[in-house]
Amino acid sequence: MERLRAKLLGLDGRNYKAYRDIQGWNVEFNRFNLRIDHVQGDPYAAPSRLRVFVPLTEAGMPERALEGSARRRATRDFLARSFRRAARPERDLSIDAGGQTVLERTACLLTGDDIELRFRLELPGRGRRIMGRRAAELLCTVLPTIVEHSLMAPGLDLEALEHHCNVIEDQESLRAQLADHSLLAFLGDGSSLPRASGIDDRPAKDAILLTSPESLRIRLGAPNSGEVSGLGIPHGITLIVGGGFHGKSTLLKALESGIYDHIPGDGREFVVCESSAVKIRAEDGRSVSSVDISDFISSLPGGRMTMSFSTDLASGSTSQATTLVEALEVGAQTIFLDEDTSATNFMIRDMRMQALVAKTSEPITPFLDRVRELRDVLGVSTVLVMGGSGDYF
Repeated sequence: MERLRAKLLGLDGRNYKAYRDIQGWNVEFNRFNLRIDHVQGDPYAAPSRLRVFVPLTEAGMPERALEGSARRRATRDFLARSFRRAARPERDLSIDAGGQTVLERTACLLTGDDIELRFRLELPGRGRRIMGRRAAELLCTVLPTIVEHSLMAPGLDLEALEHHCNVIEDQESLRAQLADHSLLAFLGDGSSLPRASGIDDRPAKDAILLTSPESLRIRLGAPNSGEVSGLGIPHGITLIVGGGFHGKSTLLKALESGIYDHIPGDGREFVVCESSAVKIRAEDGRSVSSVDISDFISSLPGGRMTMSFSTDLASGSTSQATTLVEALEVGAQTIFLDEDTSATNFMIRDMRMQALVAKTSEPITPFLDRVRELRDVLGVSTVLVMGGSGDYF
């Protein structure tokens, strides 16, 4: 560490590119190692990339936190978030620790007997001159403090880590039980489904918590939380109906997110969905390359074939047909749709329109005419949010 400090102090005031002298360095600290993988060539370029390696023995990591894939993923997620929280006052340090979901990430890995944490650092400069004293402070004083407070005992909050792992393990267990109960999704009683806003995935304040109707209430067992009651949505065709602003789309969005595990406090910790589920919508203007949409659209102007449809600018109906076919091709067993984001002519043709426009003059076979075939022939379930048509009943 002292060698690194001396090097940075010696670089003070030099051209910014001289930072490249420390690229590739492995630096030993008292309780962890630092590797400088990439050094930015300019103060306005993408930040430098670094890694710290902390022995599991130094972290005081309990064995239970490393048992099974779900708990290991949760542990890695927790450590990355812990580092981000400790580093928050330092705007020069950053890490991709994720949002409300717990995903497979490479920001933190458990490699052999070490915790490997990958982060970014904006090496300080004044204009295009190196601020060596500030760099030495960041790497040799601030970074060790952050690592000790976020990744090592006693700074590492082992109780919060255990809770984090338990919550993720419970979600994995609930999701695994869906097939045995012929369910495509489960929403636990007491869940908070509304989000803060359309661009903020955190839970809304003062939200009304979910209470399942008795007719649809089931009970599942979670390894850490015990019995959990909630709303079970069976395989098949499910319609979500209700008045405007009554939460139909909010419920569907919660179901969409159920393919992911959520962090403690998110409100959707007991909202799970079978992992292949896909939400589809109309995407006017999307590009399409060689997709067979002939089951929904038989012909197009100019004699273009729909068995291998390609375009740089799809319409609402062709884009939604394409997205549905692509979802089925990759193995989706559950399709989510919301009429608010769907192409009307793709979804439905009521009796009056069928009388007005002969079937021979209409190239579009609406989703309504295919939805039961998807269920009965392909075993694909559908969940639809509807508020403007009763033809699905």
